[in-house]
Amino acid sequence: MKIINIEYPNLQLKTIHPKLNNLYSVDNCAVAVNYIIYDKKKKTILNFGSSRPCGCNHHKSSIHAEQNAINYCRKNKNRNLEIYIWRWDKCGNIKKANCCISCTKLAKKYGYEKYIFTFENNEKKCAIIDKPELSLAYKIKYGLKD
Repeated sequence: MKIINIEYPNLQLKTIHPKLNNLYSVDNCAVAVNYIIYDKKKKTILNFGSSRPCGCNHHKSSIHAEQNAINYCRKNKNRNLEIYIWRWDKCGNIKKANCCISCTKLAKKYGYEKYIFTFENNEKKCAIIDKPELSLAYKIKYGLKD
């Protein structure tokens, strides 16, 4: 059994949630995007999770991490919240994750485009980019290439 030292995002926290270790899995780290909803005023993590696939009887292929996080923020209506998204590589290191086209539109629709971040080289970066790509599931579904 290989021991993996998981690297977590560099946030100043007052408390670390005990279930936060459940976000890493070597089986799905190549495709799963993880999220944390961080209250910058209280310096605590309010919610966390990851993207998840939908079943074959669903009209979408997956629920993106950004969608889950934005829905949580909309229900709580607190503008001190920041959303952090990332992926892990096979060794447990953080990789950046940018928003796809649909998540970028969703963030702009509800005014969260300034509150979604990712990590690149241990630095906080905006996860919304100028030319976002289609999500991987839609590229596969429609046979599109990069």
